[in-house]
Amino acid sequence: MNKIVFLAAIAILPLHGCSTNPANTVAAATPVAGNTLYCWKTRLAGSSGQMDCNWSANRDEACESQSFNVVDASRYTEPKGAGMCRNGQWLVAVQAK
Repeated sequence: MNKIVFLAAIAILPLHGCSTNPANTVAAATPVAGNTLYCWKTRLAGSSGQMDCNWSANRDEACESQSFNVVDASRYTEPKGAGMCRNGQWLVAVQAK
């Protein structure tokens, strides 16, 4: 009997990780920490109060980043020029308000 209870408990434990709140997952994917975010100027797109780009917390990561993230435009300043990457891509930067 103890073995059955133990096996049932083991079977249920992995399911606990599946019951997370989806809203938390989305929030974690959006870069919000730090004062300045960088991205390629050519990848910057904005609509409905959001800015979509390959946002990164530092210039070097932004130069290499291939993933896109969305930030709330009302929480950041207007994008400004932030120099050029070694690969020839121009960067823009935004700062948290």
